[in-house]
Amino acid sequence: MSDASITTPVNSPVAREDDHQIPKAQLSWRSALAILISIQIGSGIFSSPASVDSNAPSPIVALSIWILSGLLSWAGAGAFAELGTCLKRAGGIQEYLRYIYGDAAASCMAWVWIFAVKPSAMAIQGIVIGESIGYGLNDGRQGRFLSPWTMKGIALVVMNVIVLLNLRSTNASVKLSSAFTAMKLFAAASIAVGGIVVVLRHLAGHRDPDNSDWYTSSWVAPRVTMNNGHRVDWRTLQWWRHLEHYSSAIYAGLWAYSGWDNVSFIARDIRNPATEIPKAINAAMTIVMFCQLFVNVSYYILIPWKTIQSSNAVAVVAARSNLGPVAALIMASLVSVSCAGTIQGTIFSVGRLTMAAADDGYLPAICGRIGIPWRTSELPSISTSHTNDEHSPLLQSHHPEHVESTPDGSAGNEREQHWNTPIVAMFIQGLMTSIFIIIGNFSELLTFVGMSVWAFLFLAVLGLVILRYREPELERPYKVRYIAVPIVFVAASGVIVVGTDGVQGEVSRHLENMGR
Repeated sequence: MSDASITTPVNSPVAREDDHQIPKAQLSWRSALAILISIQIGSGIFSSPASVDSNAPSPIVALSIWILSGLLSWAGAGAFAELGTCLKRAGGIQEYLRYIYGDAAASCMAWVWIFAVKPSAMAIQGIVIGESIGYGLNDGRQGRFLSPWTMKGIALVVMNVIVLLNLRSTNASVKLSSAFTAMKLFAAASIAVGGIVVVLRHLAGHRDPDNSDWYTSSWVAPRVTMNNGHRVDWRTLQWWRHLEHYSSAIYAGLWAYSGWDNVSFIARDIRNPATEIPKAINAAMTIVMFCQLFVNVSYYILIPWKTIQSSNAVAVVAARSNLGPVAALIMASLVSVSCAGTIQGTIFSVGRLTMAAADDGYLPAICGRIGIPWRTSELPSISTSHTNDEHSPLLQSHHPEHVESTPDGSAGNEREQHWNTPIVAMFIQGLMTSIFIIIGNFSELLTFVGMSVWAFLFLAVLGLVILRYREPELERPYKVRYIAVPIVFVAASGVIVVGTDGVQGEVSRHLENMGR
């Protein structure tokens, strides 16, 4: 994007506080918008439809779940906008928890987030890349063409290439974010346009007998679905089983929207955060919600409904069934790029979280260093959490006094101006993500990430409600208008945290025994 850069030029002005040089905020709301969209429109829009549809009695209910998930995410995003502007602390959830509950909560969150949640989330993206390519190479008759370990190998290669690009330069990472955002929006738009084309052809008298569900079957009436290989007849299902399936469907929908909280990680890189952060979040959530809804309507139009329930690569299947194997391979490439963009955006944000955790003493100090560790050991630690200025805490370029000069006074080796990124933090992410790719699968990692993430989201937004009453005088440049919004989010996220498969199963068995 041409209007902003996350890296600070060597000769850019800096603001001093506590004897530390802190680069001025350089990120516009448009840049933040691109990063937020890049994170959210990832594997979820292409892989979650199967989980949502198989846990809903009809397409109209499934689409309603997509809307509900978006509204819940929007409520959380608004709450995080208030937290980000009233606390003005880099580090996101970690710093909010520290301020509200103390160091113990922040330290716990930092360790879980850095070493488990974010690497697992990126591993899911990598696994979807491998599976999409596998379905793209599928001949349509013999299942996935690539073996599971081959697909894991693809995921590992993609993951580590992105890490290396981020290690070299945050300038490169921002350019990648822009490119990934454009390509993933193109992929989503292609699916939506494909649905419109099929509808127009149908209105013109062209019928596709192999894909007639969308105009011959009811979008409202309960039906029979397949969920993880089990037949579900919604017309005879007990009411508590409905709740169990709805919970799973909402969970899958929320996964597709995940990433909205990441703007708070880079809040102090945004110029005029009081007005720009809410603007970025609201614009991003509007765009993402419409994308999710239109794309999922198109899935129901483009492919047979039973196929939606049985494939985690519905976009690739839609391309193959309507345009052939070449289109399937192209769509697989676009889906892979989309997931790679999500990995890119996540690495960027979690690197900054790691820096904040190291500066607070939750992690070894070396985790917060910028550049090659043994060449930057003399640099002072940069405060990322205990200052209230609106300047960026992100360590981006070498500061002027640390740039080596040649005898003629010019800057030294130009390569020294690269690798000015949180190398240790990103190395940790690359290593942990690779481990999760090797040992995990899509469904296991999805459950693990969801349980962990929503527990901390629950605590963070509950903290907003606590602050409203504990510190009513706290300056809030942006304030959620109705306190009911964060309260609804807290209640819903609490249900999600306790609504794991194990808990749901025990409750269902108990209710079944009572009914006998």
